[in-house]
Amino acid sequence: MTENTITAIESSAPIAPAPRRASFIAPRKELLAALRGVKNSASRRGRNDQTGVKIGINGVVELRAENGEQSARFAAEWDHDGEMDVVIDPQAVINALNGSKAEIARVEIVGESVRVVCGAAELNWNCEAVEHLAPLPVSNRLFTIDVAELRRAVEMTEFATDVESCRYALGGICVEKRDGDAVFVATDSRRLSAFTASVEWTDGAGEMIGDACYDVAAKGMRPAGVVLPVKFWETLLKLLPKAGRVEFVAIDRPEPTTGDAPRFTRFYAAMVDGVRVETLLIEGRFPRWRDVVPSESSATWSAEFDAKAMAEACKSVIPGTDDENRGVDFIPRDDRSGFGLKAKAAGGFCPAKFSEHGEPMPATYDARFIGQACAALKRGAIVARVVDRASPIVLTAPQWLYVVMPVGRD
Repeated sequence: MTENTITAIESSAPIAPAPRRASFIAPRKELLAALRGVKNSASRRGRNDQTGVKIGINGVVELRAENGEQSARFAAEWDHDGEMDVVIDPQAVINALNGSKAEIARVEIVGESVRVVCGAAELNWNCEAVEHLAPLPVSNRLFTIDVAELRRAVEMTEFATDVESCRYALGGICVEKRDGDAVFVATDSRRLSAFTASVEWTDGAGEMIGDACYDVAAKGMRPAGVVLPVKFWETLLKLLPKAGRVEFVAIDRPEPTTGDAPRFTRFYAAMVDGVRVETLLIEGRFPRWRDVVPSESSATWSAEFDAKAMAEACKSVIPGTDDENRGVDFIPRDDRSGFGLKAKAAGGFCPAKFSEHGEPMPATYDARFIGQACAALKRGAIVARVVDRASPIVLTAPQWLYVVMPVGRD
């Protein structure tokens, strides 16, 4: 009886589980660059798991930071042992790596403590452990694009967004797949800018990003594509090298769940020099933008002018407008030598070559919108098409289309 009692007591005594262990070895400069690259995407306020950088050792070594709107990720197949996810203070590791000239750094994680050894420099501190390892995210390659082409596409569309609009989709740039190209589109409902970029698509990418195609029932282009926020594009532009290609991917990342079947959230990301910039889609539906673009055959007259000359003409007349009277009359000269620009308290002139058909007529537009677009194009010829003074003006240049709605004047 006594033996049985003693046995029961011994078997119920708690046995401390061995702390989880994981480690990896990485080139010091690569680890330092990766930490610096993802650190800027960490939140400045909040809990430790929000302001820190997560180190995940699960098949590969992964560094990730996020601020709720976007995230940066770095993954490498460095020599590693064990599996674990922890959240660390990136600056502490950066300081330790900066204090050494050794080529190799070793990071050891035991339970809730982290040890970084790099030459003579050694750093120990506590970290915040992640309760469990989630399934690995699934990445689907969408397309690759030349750095210069991507920079041009963003620069020619970003100015037409409206980040303060209650229609959230207007605060981003929509990317569509169209006839083997990628169309970047932005609008604030008063103007619209679209840039057709040359890209290399992956087979099946249209299912994840949407193919723009004609809807027979609706007799128009069916909305397609994904809308990514302006902050994502601004962050990406800062990271772009002078040359090379950028890879866009769709990532299905598992969510923490207590169920057996994992749930996934889709992110969209761009890979730049080993750093991944990620974002969620903007909520809301992007407008059927092609429906507001007058067809080329409907134009009653057209004109061609230099982008720089029009930008300067708009710049000279804008001081003569105010918030209540932003309209500027674009008046074709009788001798067809160009446009006279007339505001409430200023005027300007832009040389232009008018088409032989049709009779040019005056119309009123916001000179800020036209001047801003011409300044973004910087140089080259622009063709303007107009149906009538109550219709939008359509500006076109190679790969670019711009639409501005008319405004009234008191």
